[in-house]
Amino acid sequence: MRIPFDSICVACSASELSEWVGARMQKWVGVDHHTIAIQMYLRTEGWLIISVDPEAARIHLARRPGVREDSPWVVEMRKLATDTRLASVTQRGLDRVLDLELARGEDRWTLTAELMGKHSNLILRNEQDRCVAAAKWV
Repeated sequence: MRIPFDSICVACSASELSEWVGARMQKWVGVDHHTIAIQMYLRTEGWLIISVDPEAARIHLARRPGVREDSPWVVEMRKLATDTRLASVTQRGLDRVLDLELARGEDRWTLTAELMGKHSNLILRNEQDRCVAAAKWV
């Protein structure tokens, strides 16, 4: 049975993730073709899992990621956002969209997780609001 990941689940994930504001985003690894795992460190290690799978889109914290399979979009995000810090976590209204602001020195990025079933996407935007990496280019 498929359990939907609705806006209430996104709100709960945002609340839980807000406790990690200030965390260093150390490693970016692919779990499968649709899923990325980001190792965070803030007094302890944690992993943020973001999946844009059409059938099981979700965002949650975990102890360790599963199998590693880097997709080209994961490699691009790793290149741009490794060693950033989580500056803020914001849910857009009651949508299934979560914005994670990442910072490294003066540089800023926004990692947007759109968790909307077959329309799910993960987008990394720079300070000029230009898309620099995405799981799906539309």
